[in-house]
This record gives sequence, C-alpha cells and structure tokens, in this order.
Amino acid sequence: METWADSLDTMVGWKDLVRYRDISAMDVGYLHFYFRILEQLRHEISRESGAEAPALVPARGPVGLARLVRIGQRLRSGEMSWADGIQIASERAAHRCRMLFSPVTLKDLRGARTALVVRAGRNPTGYSVLEALQNEFGWRIQFASWTSSVAPRLHALGIPYVHLGDVYGRRLGRWRREHAQDISVACEKLDTRQLSETLAEIIGTRIRTDLLPLVRHVCCEARVYTDVYFDLFSHVRPEVIILFNEITISERAAARRAGRAGLKSIAIQHGLFIGYVYRSLPTDRIIVWGRLPREFWLAQGCSTEQVISVGGFGHENWPDVAKYFQVETATDRRPTVLVLGQNPAWFMSPQLRRESLRAVFDAATRLKSLRFVIKVHPGETPGSYEKEVQVRGLGNVEIYTSGDLLDFLRPAQVVVSIFSTAGLEAMLVGVPVIVLNPVPEPSLAPYAPATVIAGDGPALAQAIDRILMDAQYRDMLISSGREYAAAYIGPLDGKAATRAGLVIERFAGSNA
Repeated sequence: METWADSLDTMVGWKDLVRYRDISAMDVGYLHFYFRILEQLRHEISRESGAEAPALVPARGPVGLARLVRIGQRLRSGEMSWADGIQIASERAAHRCRMLFSPVTLKDLRGARTALVVRAGRNPTGYSVLEALQNEFGWRIQFASWTSSVAPRLHALGIPYVHLGDVYGRRLGRWRREHAQDISVACEKLDTRQLSETLAEIIGTRIRTDLLPLVRHVCCEARVYTDVYFDLFSHVRPEVIILFNEITISERAAARRAGRAGLKSIAIQHGLFIGYVYRSLPTDRIIVWGRLPREFWLAQGCSTEQVISVGGFGHENWPDVAKYFQVETATDRRPTVLVLGQNPAWFMSPQLRRESLRAVFDAATRLKSLRFVIKVHPGETPGSYEKEVQVRGLGNVEIYTSGDLLDFLRPAQVVVSIFSTAGLEAMLVGVPVIVLNPVPEPSLAPYAPATVIAGDGPALAQAIDRILMDAQYRDMLISSGREYAAAYIGPLDGKAATRAGLVIERFAGSNA
C-alpha cells in the first residue's frame, strides 16, 4: 500500500491532484487508504457467501440525513439502543445548528510557553501531561478539537476548549463543495484506470474495485483540513502544536501544516502503535511511554533525538495497583473471563469485529460453567452484544457499559482482547491475555507475541480452558505478559507527566 501511495504522489497528473498547498493527501490520508482498500481486497478475494462489499467512502447527505438513516438501520438490527440513537441524533442536530452561526472566536496565543492542542478523538491519555504543563511549568494552553465529548474533562482541568466545527461552521461545507468540484474537474482529465492498475501491478492481483471514489474523498477531506489549519494557525500562533495522535487524517494534516508554517510540533503517545499502517512521523518530536514504543519509532527511521521515552504518563495512578490487587473481593467463585470491547473506529475491520464477536459467544456457549464479563468500549453501543446473548440464550454472559477497568480486572482469570490498550494493562497486573485475530493479516495488537492468539471460537475456548487448568502454562503467560507490558509502558512512579512536560519545555526553548 505504501508503494502505491508513493507512486501516486509522484505520478504525472495525479501528483497535482493529491497535493494541495504542498501537503499530500496520500500522506495524511494513508490510514484511510490502507484499511478501506484492504477490506475491499479481502472481500474480492474471499467473496464470502456473496456478502455485499463494504463501502469505500462513507455516505454523506444533506443536514446529516445519511447519518440518520444509518442510525435507523442500527436501531432496527438491534446494534444500537433507542436511548443511544436519540442521544446521537440530538447531538448531531445541535451541532448542525451551532455550525449555522459559527459563534466561537479564536484567541491569539502568540508568545512563549503557549501550546495549541489539536485533537480529533476523545482518548484522555495525554491529559496528565497538559495538566503538568499548565500547573508545574506555567504554560497557557488552548484545546481545539473535532469532538465535543472532551469538553467536560477539559473544563475540570481549567483548559480552554473550542470545537473546530463550531469555529468554522458553514465554511467547512463551502470548502468541501469547492474542493469536490475542483477534484471532479481534475479527474476528468486523468486516466482513472491507473489507480487500480497500478495497485494490481504492485500486489500481483487483479482488482475489480473502482478506487477513484476513495481517492476523491480522501483528497477532498485532506484539502478541507489543510484549509482549516492554514486559517487556524494564522490566527493562533502558539509556541508549540501538540497532537495526541499522529496517524489520522485530521491530525497528520495539522502536523504537516505546522511544519509549513514554521511552528514546532510534538506528539504525545495516546495508545498502542499498529506497526504496519504507520508512515513517517509527521511531528518534530514524539513523547512515548517505555522502551518498546521508542524502538518502534526508531525502526520507522526516526532519529534518536526525535523520540523521547518518559514512562507511563497515562498510568500515573497505577503505582498502588499492586496493593489493590492483593485484596480479595470476588463474590462469584466461578472463573471469570473478561472480554474487552473494541474501539469501533472507522479503521476497525468489519470482518475482524464480526468474527471476533462470533468467537466470543461461541466460546461462552462451549464454556457455560464460566462467567463471561463483557466490558463495552466507551465508543461502542451494547446492542450487538445484547442481541447475541438473547439469541443464544446465554445466562453466563454479563454486559457492562461503565465502570473502572481495574474493578473488572481484579476478579478476572483471563482477559480476551482484539487490540485494546486495556489488554496491555491486564498483562501489567498479571492477568493472562488471549488476543483474537480471525483475519489473515497480522494482529493489530503489538503485544500479541507475548499472549495466546485465537482465530475462532473453538480455539478461544481451548485457550481459556488451558489457562485455567494448566498452572505452569498460566504462570508462563503471566511472566511474559508482565515483562512485555513493563517494557512497553515504562516506569510507573507518578512522575512521567512531569518528565513529559519538561521535554516540551526544553523542546520549545531549543533551536531544533
């Protein structure tokens, strides 16, 4: 995929389409290309029972109509509850109303010790670093996000927040329409067969899918984000741009624009690194947890001064976890299997999610004497889990949508994960982990080699049974898991956020 992306970036004709203001859509949108084309190719090769091919491009409609239709479909299928559907629809409607008026203005942050945080998702891992910057180093911080759900947490920290959708309102729609028109005109002059033909030549497999809609969509989105950040950075001139993620289209566009504007940028590790979908680091620096994440980026070609390891700043409250786990509180003596729900981000393969879900419930059906606890991811809805439990008539499965992870880990004898960070945290506290990977590609979880990997329900049930019955095998998994987790997360001394703040302070004051 990387070879294909690079070829379009230099191909006569296509280069002018995929590059805008000297920022490449093939770079900032690489994750979109990778997962959506991969899913399409998987469908073409397997032709699973005539199933309909997944859409390459998400549907759009006037005033969110297409989104409301998708919500309706999920309600009918039982994947989403009515309460969740009404909440999402009302939030969407409120957002659309705010966009009509664009009531928010931007503050000028020009000056030393000022940072603008650009964030698309709601993962709070890096908030402790922002808190340290603000409280210990006296930094002035502005948080600009595409996700309104971050507002309460930031308000509690005393960090000003703006929603970029509210700031740019109708301009987003205007830019999107203008770019879509320009891209459409440009594509009329190109041989669009080159897209599939070039990729087919690289991978050695015929491709029937028309890749043009995806290329047009990503190029348009990359241009819109680029316009936003050109305008944003011209009004807000902070000393440093901080990102919580360096792989998504919105954040990569921000990092690339910062570089063009001469602004220093730094990324803060937000979770696990999925090795084979990463491109080059878009920011000047990246702060990571432990030794293994640092080695990951060095292997990607980063210089030693670009990658700084400070320890688990996302786990500042974990030094006392060992004492917590020494307390016996389990009231249900049945062995407990904790199943970690997965972030349903758009790059989550539908097949991976579907087959993993099937494997969990197949194993629960086979092992009815065990207690299966499903901890739904904050980004998920419990509908698909609840429907499956009802259809199968399973009395040994419990579903939870809230609660502290440590409270779920303490009574667990086994944890089942796809590639959640919580799987790594389970290893850290000494719970053996099984990674589900029912697809041909390598597991998305970097910690998979230190765990057991199961590809279907029977394999999962067998792995659970062996962990519970074979004490020596279980101890081996616990030992290897703890060793890996310690190397990945790094020191847990409650001072990692302060060290990260010091890194940003020194970086801002350097000539780098």
